[in-house]
Amino acid sequence: MRFALPAAALVLAAGGVVAVGPTTAAAVSVPICTSDVEATGVSGLWLEVPGTSSGSSKCFLEQGDNSEAVRALQYSMNRCYGKSLSLDGDFGPATRTALLSVQKTIGAAQDGGYGTETRGKMLHAGTVNGRQKWSHDGWS
Repeated sequence: MRFALPAAALVLAAGGVVAVGPTTAAAVSVPICTSDVEATGVSGLWLEVPGTSSGSSKCFLEQGDNSEAVRALQYSMNRCYGKSLSLDGDFGPATRTALLSVQKTIGAAQDGGYGTETRGKMLHAGTVNGRQKWSHDGWS
């Protein structure tokens, strides 16, 4: 699933890190993440982030979930925060412990769930022109 990001929301920073800033108000009701979504909008930029089957990144994950969305979260925590999670798509105790550590690092509430605040502050793995980069996924 692909969705476009407003070009104004993307800033290419030094060292190839892509910053994606907030563009809309936070959703009142947040669905469960069930798949991964590809964020596009700038030529050569590709991000894979937890999302819904309709292509929205406005969603929530918690321990007990099992999906491609969890696998995308695990991949970003491994690449961006040095975790060594199995990319099995299972949000079990190891994924929760890793997420709590990431939340502490990024200054988000340490609740062990992946939602609006965590999504807006954490780094997500992605590519720019086919080269592996780390990107901040901060749209809401």
